[in-house]
This record gives sequence, C-alpha cells and structure tokens, in this order.
Amino acid sequence: MLEKIAFRIMTVGCVLLLASCGRSEEASKKDSRSLTEAQANLSAELELFSDPTRAAAEIQRRVQDAVRVENDFIVVKGGLGYETFVFPMRSPWYAKCGLFGLTLQFGNGVEGSGDNIRNAAEIFVAPNIPEDKCTSLAIVAGKEVEAILESSSR
Repeated sequence: MLEKIAFRIMTVGCVLLLASCGRSEEASKKDSRSLTEAQANLSAELELFSDPTRAAAEIQRRVQDAVRVENDFIVVKGGLGYETFVFPMRSPWYAKCGLFGLTLQFGNGVEGSGDNIRNAAEIFVAPNIPEDKCTSLAIVAGKEVEAILESSSR
C-alpha cells in the first residue's frame, strides 16, 4: 500500500518537474505549491479513509454525487467530472479495486484502442484508498448504487 502511495506522489512530482523545465522561477514556485497541495490532499484522503465510519459516509456521498436515475435511465457523471453518460436501466456496472483505487465502471461498451481501452464510464470514487480497505468500501459503493437504482422503481 505504501509503495502505491509513494509511487503516486513520485509520479506527480516527476510530472511537475518535467513540466517546469525551461520555465520561469515564478512558474516553478507555482508548480512547487501545486505539489505541496497534492501531497496535503493525499494525506487528508488517507486520514479520511482510516476511519471506517467516515470513509463509508464519504463513499456514499461520492456515489450519490456521481450516479442518479432520471426518466428511467442511469445518468453517470464520470471520467474527470466533465463527462456525463446516460445508460439504460439494465446496463451492467461493477465496483473495482485496482491501481487507481476504488472505481465504479458502468456499461458494457468500451472506448479506445490498443493499450488505451476503458469501459464506457468510469467514476474514480476513491483514488487514494488504502488497498486493505478497498473491498469493504467497494461493497459500500455497490450497495449505494443498488439503492439509487432501486429507488427509481418505487
């Protein structure tokens, strides 16, 4: 788990470092502040997910923010938050614990080609979740999706 977190921090740092090559000192300071903010956000996420009660409530909130039923369709705010997907109510979905933490995958279609293939809609519910807590929180996320979908049939 710590290796995964360290890898994420190093990746962000390397990207910012490479992006700052040949840039002004002011731009480099801004990138440094961005890295510090990213590290602070990561620490806050890890602290949040260390408490099972707070973590479950946050997972439910994030799922509710991203998934809703409208006119008998599943509406998903996915990707990086700027994509909206609309699926038939019978569309498959699942929760996944992986390299990018806890995600929800919707739809049976795929986008992309070669090594860049992904499900039609992917929600990054908890990208910084500790591996040992992911399965139990994936179940929380799954129950919340089920509750949202079932509430539309009442």
